Amino acid sequence: MDSDIACDHDAAQTGEACMGEGATFIRREGVKQECIALQMEGDDEARLLLYAQGLVNQAIADLLEDPEQMRKLVEIARFKPTLRLVHNRDSEDG
Repeated sequence: MDSDIACDHDAAQTGEACMGEGATFIRREGVKQECIALQMEGDDEARLLLYAQGLVNQAIADLLEDPEQMRKLVEIARFKPTLRLVHNRDSEDG
């Protein structure tokens, strides 16, 4: 069935549809995790971790739903940026 869908749509449209469906699923999971976290009693650390995971899922869904943000994310991943520590002499002089 997936091959039938792929034949009916070009690659870009199929990819966008898959990302949209993925974002919807991730968003539902994020909302579910946030709700469970808000209802939990007892272990504060576990509740905070679950709530944080819910927020992360919401952020991922936002990225998947925004084509411009996805383009930027792919560009970052493609170029594999490295971080380097830059010394700021002005902060020592003040």
